[in-house]
Amino acid sequence: MGGETLKRLWIAGGLLISILVLCWGSVVYQHRQIDRLIVRLNDIEHHLAEETAENLKNEIEVFVDDYEKQTRLFPCFMNHSGLEEARETASSLLLAAKYGDTDKTHQGIQLLRLQLQIIQEEEKPLLHNVL
Repeated sequence: MGGETLKRLWIAGGLLISILVLCWGSVVYQHRQIDRLIVRLNDIEHHLAEETAENLKNEIEVFVDDYEKQTRLFPCFMNHSGLEEARETASSLLLAAKYGDTDKTHQGIQLLRLQLQIIQEEEKPLLHNVL
């Protein structure tokens, strides 16, 4: 009887460790993807004054496509409202670049960066985020 109980404890411990590793892996994945997106936004913002309207539009189109690809798994782990706001902002970036409005493009980049930073901060496994 003692061996059977010990076996069950090992299985339960293994399952617990597996769940912890999966949760940790998802947090690392989310943070890496958000960091990549923020770096791309910084690059676009840096080139904002230098780029022609067509080049800027193409660069933002690529960014929005990458944004969709890199965040497609986020709804499995994260709050949907923050993700939807960021997706809307990314789409508005594309419209602003399409019409050559550099001021709105710059504002959209800043807003999207802030939204991504908030999402990243909310997903940190800290006590005040859990409670």
